[in-house]
Amino acid sequence: HGWPVRRRHDAGNAGCEPGLRQGEDAQAGFRRRHAPCRDRGHGIAGLEIAPRERHRDLPAQDDQPKGRNRMRVPADGPGDEDAHMTMRSLLFVPGDRPERFDKASACGADAVIIDLEDSVDHTNKDKARDAVVAYGQSTRSSRLFVRINPLTSQYFPEDLLAVRKTEPDGVVLPKCEGAETVERLAAQLRDVGCDRTPILPIATETPMAIFRLGTFEKVREYLFGLTWGAEDLPAAIGATTSREPDGRYTAPYELVRSLALFAAHAAGV
Repeated sequence: HGWPVRRRHDAGNAGCEPGLRQGEDAQAGFRRRHAPCRDRGHGIAGLEIAPRERHRDLPAQDDQPKGRNRMRVPADGPGDEDAHMTMRSLLFVPGDRPERFDKASACGADAVIIDLEDSVDHTNKDKARDAVVAYGQSTRSSRLFVRINPLTSQYFPEDLLAVRKTEPDGVVLPKCEGAETVERLAAQLRDVGCDRTPILPIATETPMAIFRLGTFEKVREYLFGLTWGAEDLPAAIGATTSREPDGRYTAPYELVRSLALFAAHAAGV
């Protein structure tokens, strides 16, 4: 018998869903986080955390509420392997809506991802960069990640400068096609003095990316984890939707979700 796939019950959040670096006693499954705060493109989207090395039916440890997933990241900044904090949820907020940054932090998530990519119109890119830099230089109440535009985008060079000024806890990399894309971004980050900033790739947004999911082990040292998404991929293959009428993912995207999970485990993240 095959293992069942835990399905989500809400079709409203088809955004990035990570297989992130987990604690050793994390449970399996794809769980929704902070559903009331999501609204991709115009609000805050919840992310889902995939597991590491535990079966979904194993009981939670005493220090971990049952049904919660965990990922472990450095508590004192990227690269600190001795001290860790527990990460259970990440929230997206558009970069051109700075009035929502503090609200996102107050939602109870462990980290906020300020988006410079899809949720920001091209006319507002500069505004979004200025907002994320200002927020990054202020006193923050939660960990901060920045989703940049793809490396091939005309907006990437300015995004990179914004990252340097912001000093976020991590960079979310869209349109990632395996280890090669991660290596390119890592080199660019080194050039601007951000060599200790971990990278969180969105690893399933193009057809080619699917066939390179097995390459991330080579760049493990740069990775915060792996994420997957079911929005850009349908458009890339000419599909009209990734969902069944009842909100479940169709078979191709269930496969992609599983492959992303296995890729994260194979890469050791």
